[in-house]
Amino acid sequence: MNPADVAGSLLEAESQVVLQRPSTPLVSVVVLAWKQTDLLKRCLTSLANHGSAASFEVLVVLNGASAAVRSLVANQVRGAHVLDAKVNLGFAGGCNRGARSATGEFIVFLNDDTIVQPGWLDSLVNAANCHPSASVFGSRVLRPDSTTQEVGASVLVDGSRFVHHRDEPSWRTAQLAARRVDYVSGCSMLVRRSHFEAIGGMDVEYFPAYYEDVDFCLRTWQQGGEVWVVPASSIVHFESASTNSEVRSRYLDSNFERYMSKWGSYLEGLDNANDPQLRYVASRRVDERVLVVDSLVPYESAASGYGRMYEMLRGLVNDQRHVTFAAVERTDAWAAAGLAAVGVDVSVSGPAELLADANQQFDVVLASRPENGQLVVDALKQASHRPRFIYDAESLFYARELSAAALCDDPAEAARLTVLASTTKTVETNAIKTADHVVCISADEEREIRQIRQGRPTTLLPLVTRLNDPGTDSFADRWRIVFVAGWLAGSDSPNGDGLRWFVEYVLPEIESALPGVSLDVTGGNIPADVLRGHAGSVNFCGHVDDLDAFMSDARVAVVPIRYGAGVKIKALESITRGVPTVATSTGGQGLGMLLSAKADITDDASS
Repeated sequence: MNPADVAGSLLEAESQVVLQRPSTPLVSVVVLAWKQTDLLKRCLTSLANHGSAASFEVLVVLNGASAAVRSLVANQVRGAHVLDAKVNLGFAGGCNRGARSATGEFIVFLNDDTIVQPGWLDSLVNAANCHPSASVFGSRVLRPDSTTQEVGASVLVDGSRFVHHRDEPSWRTAQLAARRVDYVSGCSMLVRRSHFEAIGGMDVEYFPAYYEDVDFCLRTWQQGGEVWVVPASSIVHFESASTNSEVRSRYLDSNFERYMSKWGSYLEGLDNANDPQLRYVASRRVDERVLVVDSLVPYESAASGYGRMYEMLRGLVNDQRHVTFAAVERTDAWAAAGLAAVGVDVSVSGPAELLADANQQFDVVLASRPENGQLVVDALKQASHRPRFIYDAESLFYARELSAAALCDDPAEAARLTVLASTTKTVETNAIKTADHVVCISADEEREIRQIRQGRPTTLLPLVTRLNDPGTDSFADRWRIVFVAGWLAGSDSPNGDGLRWFVEYVLPEIESALPGVSLDVTGGNIPADVLRGHAGSVNFCGHVDDLDAFMSDARVAVVPIRYGAGVKIKALESITRGVPTVATSTGGQGLGMLLSAKADITDDASS
């Protein structure tokens, strides 16, 4: 059933529309009502049934409304703030009237010929919280047949508009990345109330309708603000339902003349391109197009370096780069949606295909992990355009394999790991040597990488950028031991080896001194043999989204890693939250003098 059918069934089932009316709403939703009773009721019904974590009030502006609309609002709508304008103020004037009575931190202007979809409001609010420098956020606009009407738009030198993704199927993944655009449609637009007031509201000269939303967004850009489209926020729009085509054409023509007289000289100074793909890039006002390659799609709380990759991608977007991410192994839809929400395009094509495509003109390609670096090196040999290549040396993988071999008691397995390390070193060294630039996070490994690169550009990017919430529980009330682990690499990973060693040699010593003590281990998709091997001795907590809350009552964090390379992010996560940390020498690698002083470093199980 398509969204319009769902709304129709809701309309038939509900004789009354009951809207929430919080005393201190976060959002004020302004709906202009004129003469379309059925569409207005569908819109308000979708709002009433819209599950939102953000509290919102609804202000219905009777904008010179018909008697039928007035009757509907008076008799069938409960909970809305009704504002009566005896004459039609036009779209801009009606929006300004609603905004004057709004009490929320954010104002959303919503057409009465729309149906909001699940996640509509929360996605807009989340985007506003993620991008504090931006002031205006628009929804993805769909038609009742689920094709796309628009996902933001560009304004060109001649004043014309290039609407992104128009007429495409709504499932196209290229539509899903939040991004900067020149303007978003006023049919679903969230604005910070402080910005709306500072900029003077909408320009009532565009009476009765059309181009006031373009004008508002251009004024936002002109005054140093940003405009974002947020595709995770979707509405269904019954396009041009409020006017017939002849009247609409007349209003468009007359207001276009007004718009060009106001903005023509400004638009001439913009560097817009004629090619539609380049228009799409120009609308983001970005400096560079960046392709990022990794094995899996990262997400914020992921382990194995993927959480750091997520932060890097978000940082690139915030620095106004147009970022495309390509996963080599697999693309998980839920993780891709998370990246799209912060403004990253997640490609369904592999990196080799993207680099071979002559229409893709990337300025930079960044790859993480040795095998992915080699893939990029090979692809660049065949590419018609060669972007700058940056290799992300999150850690030296061959060093980790050598340390695993040194720890192994089985001579055959140790020999296998040594051969594997040699192969990995060849691949990894080639990527390090070939790259135009290398970034790393370990000071020790930076020195080794500089020797490999013989002085060519290498940058050390420290991991610690902020101190986290240490929690409020007093130390005396804390009892838990925590091990922050991820299991993407399976049970034979450094985490699996470290947990086995800790449970066998260290935990019994602790339990004898502190009976009933708990060892809580994080990580989703924990391998079955790990679960079976430690049943009863370990509390497996699964994936943890909020590490602040997880560690708020931890007495000590352990990092029992016996082999590996690079910086152990799990050690940073506990130290920067003020949790006493005990780590092996490998677990404390790369922390530096300041941070290592905050942890007890030992390889003695009895201590």
